[in-house]
Amino acid sequence: ALSGLETIAKDDLKEALFARLGTGDAAWSRQLSDAAFAGVFAQAAARLRSGTGALIEGNFRAGEHERMLLEACRSAGGAPAVRIAQLLCRVDEARR
Repeated sequence: ALSGLETIAKDDLKEALFARLGTGDAAWSRQLSDAAFAGVFAQAAARLRSGTGALIEGNFRAGEHERMLLEACRSAGGAPAVRIAQLLCRVDEARR
């Protein structure tokens, strides 16, 4: 955990959904990703409401997840007390 923050990882939730609901095609995987992200943001909001924070990790989709994150912060009661930092990591495909 970073500075005492617990990590909420999208793939941990998605893997649990795969284990329970099964794997499928790309469209099914996208549905499970959407459900997992909903869980990530719900957990983050719950942590904020309890006065703690979290490090959330996932392959966030630009133009989509920012709104969900801001809604989670608002539902927790406070944009003024909430600080958000985003780290974007990329690697050249040729280096994989």
